Amino acid sequence: MRGWGSVTPWQRFLLVFTPLAVWHILFYPIDDKVATTINIQLSNNSKKNEDVVPNEHTEPLVFQEGQIRGAAMMLVSKPWTNRRGDRQCYFNKSMDDLARNWFPTNPYPIILQHPKGWTATEIKDIRQRWPQLQIYFSQPSFRKLKPPKLMQDDEKPLSSLGYKKMCAFKTYGIKEAPYIRTRQLDYLFYIDDDACVTEPIQYDVFATMQQHKIAYTYKQIFTDPENVVHGLPDFVQEYKRQHNNLQPANPTLEAFVLDHQKDGSQWAFSTNLEWLDVQEFFFRRPDIVEFYRVLQESGMIFHRRWGDAPLRFVMAYLFFHNSQVMRLCSEYVHSGWPTAVSTCTDPQQQTPTIQDAVLQQLKDCVATCN
Repeated sequence: MRGWGSVTPWQRFLLVFTPLAVWHILFYPIDDKVATTINIQLSNNSKKNEDVVPNEHTEPLVFQEGQIRGAAMMLVSKPWTNRRGDRQCYFNKSMDDLARNWFPTNPYPIILQHPKGWTATEIKDIRQRWPQLQIYFSQPSFRKLKPPKLMQDDEKPLSSLGYKKMCAFKTYGIKEAPYIRTRQLDYLFYIDDDACVTEPIQYDVFATMQQHKIAYTYKQIFTDPENVVHGLPDFVQEYKRQHNNLQPANPTLEAFVLDHQKDGSQWAFSTNLEWLDVQEFFFRRPDIVEFYRVLQESGMIFHRRWGDAPLRFVMAYLFFHNSQVMRLCSEYVHSGWPTAVSTCTDPQQQTPTIQDAVLQQLKDCVATCN
């Protein structure tokens, strides 16, 4: 047996202090504040490390018999409990307003998306927070939204790569999102998690779209500055030329846009609040599918940060007739922007504008739309 003299200093330390430490833990209680801190840290760590619910377990959407296959969809920032600075609207308020102003007359599922998915705890907590809503969860993939190896704005990026991917996802990548890829939806209400419907909508929007064969519904328009739409007008004209001199579906709107362009800016829809005929936008129309293909191959969403907002506007006059785009009159708020005020002349009915909706709005605000 080795004597005390042959033991290293580190071994002596362990032999002396380990029994003392064990004795202290067993017989002296931990301070309440320390214990609480430890418990909180353990709880937070367990939440961070909790496995997400995989996409293959995505619940199928449930509709009532005869109900239109429509849903609201939102790409959510995490943590979902955050207020996100001084924004007028944020996730919790957006959901509260959906419960108050959308769901009573539009009792459709609400799909919450996050690229990293959702844990069972998050799913449980959100459903408990809004038990009156039919909430579903999904994990969209951005993997197919690959940027060019060299981007034109590499030296001075116009936006982050993440933002550009979001624009690509909103424009054409959403076709591959859960529930849309599997064709469980005919209509989609897309709303940002910092957009709030602040006025009750008194009618079923999807039913109105179906009745009038509406492809796209919006509330607000604005102008995107030249630096983020650079090359877009030329792209549109070249696309038309290469596709048998394609004639726009709404030539009157296109002519007005071309006659009133200024400073290189482009009109755009506020796509933080929009309604789409999913089949029309992504599956039924070969000409629209072809437009997405050419757009994706151009890489211009990544090169020049073209957004889904001006691209939706281009599609409005290229592919949809003047009675296929509808404008809601109800009020809503987006982030820190000024409120998009109600334009309803009949608050009880809230009749949307259908015939030449975009052209009427442009003529009314051609100098002030921005």
